[in-house]
Amino acid sequence: MEKIKVRDIREGGIRIEDTIDPSIFELTQQDYLQLIQPVSVKARLRKFETTVLTEIDVATRFTCKCYRTLEQLERDWSDSFTLDYELEPQQEELDLQDDIRQEIILRLPTRVLSDKADEKVEVAETASTEDEDERPDNTYRPFEGLKDLE
Repeated sequence: MEKIKVRDIREGGIRIEDTIDPSIFELTQQDYLQLIQPVSVKARLRKFETTVLTEIDVATRFTCKCYRTLEQLERDWSDSFTLDYELEPQQEELDLQDDIRQEIILRLPTRVLSDKADEKVEVAETASTEDEDERPDNTYRPFEGLKDLE
């Protein structure tokens, strides 16, 4: 991603579309997740006196193992975030790449489940809610009246 000239950020702001190569994230085979496509970055920059506000949308595709079944998965991923920069009086350029890289690393999912694992969780949750409805009438329920307070 190229550096942005501060003087190019006009009153209405500017829009930038670029891609970031996955290699700058330095994710290896030992990491739980690897990016398999370049990261698409769409940014809108607006300048307010000595501050530049950036609204950033990122999207990519990654591969990883399911946290429960250990099967290999590929998923699309996207996120949005905002960064702001305080400008120095003589600052001519703004470099967003390192900050975007850090935000992406922090926001990548840490535990990914396959669709099969998700189905198992839903079945277990459904079974537990059904069991709750079939309790005997003589079960002590101290908070039963709270649902009627709305």
